[in-house]
Amino acid sequence: MAGQDLFETMRSQTQAECESRLAEARRAAEDIRAAARRQADVRQAESRAAVQTELDHLARHGRMIAEAEAEKATLAMENDVVEEILAGVRQSLEQLAKSPEFGPVVEALLAEVMADADPGVVALAPPAHVELCRRWLQSHGHAGVTVEASQEVWDGVAIQDNRKSYRVTNTLSSRCTKLEGEARRHCMTTLFAGGR
Repeated sequence: MAGQDLFETMRSQTQAECESRLAEARRAAEDIRAAARRQADVRQAESRAAVQTELDHLARHGRMIAEAEAEKATLAMENDVVEEILAGVRQSLEQLAKSPEFGPVVEALLAEVMADADPGVVALAPPAHVELCRRWLQSHGHAGVTVEASQEVWDGVAIQDNRKSYRVTNTLSSRCTKLEGEARRHCMTTLFAGGR
């Protein structure tokens, strides 16, 4: 029986040793699992933060692109509106040049170019207004000025020397062209500045 007791004691000690080692292995496994969970949580938080940062960047970039496209579309629309207005002005001037009311305008344009004209110039006038220009020149002290019909000045008048070395043109279209930049700025400011 002494052998049996020894065997029981050894078995008991072995079992206690196994249980102690098993408990220690479980604690170590639990520590490893907890450390792995903490590390996974940290990596997941870092990944989420990186993804959120990238999403925020993409959202900002997308907003910037959308705002730039909206600004570009707005500027294009504003430019189209101003172009339409200027085209309407040009069309109105063309209609005026073809109307019976154009006579007084031709006289006013002729008066401007003749104010500083050298003696011996030739006046160019729209074919329909040659006689009107001759009468105006005679009644304003320029009876010696020759008037020639010219399709080039369909909307105004011009003067040039006999040798054609210079020409002074005074037409509605040339005046409109000279004022176009200022008219464009005025339209943009008047129509759209309040919205910006």
